[in-house]
Amino acid sequence: MKTPMNRFAILTLSLGLFLLLVSCSKEDNTLSFYWEQTLCADPWGGNGSSPSLETEAAVRNFLEDQNIEVEDISVDDSSKLDVTCLACTCLNGVRIIVQVKSQYSEDMLALKFKAN
Repeated sequence: MKTPMNRFAILTLSLGLFLLLVSCSKEDNTLSFYWEQTLCADPWGGNGSSPSLETEAAVRNFLEDQNIEVEDISVDDSSKLDVTCLACTCLNGVRIIVQVKSQYSEDMLALKFKAN
């Protein structure tokens, strides 16, 4: 026979486990950020005409040097941006998309990445 005290203990334990699972799952959420690549003024160096794999590696290395764990990086070069500006800070029409765990959100924003 279950006493009210046993039911309370089971309910409390169940609630505690549920809250633990919910808090753990929030930490594992990934967020997507993007960077509009420039011709040559990006913080990881390089130039805006590097192949995408080279760019992805440079961005990953840069972020890891900032103690940010990268989950995924992709390059979207399908922009129809008309590149007529030739200054180093001009955009080249490439968007670099980076996924990181939510715990790095403030760091990514501080580095001038935009939330996707």
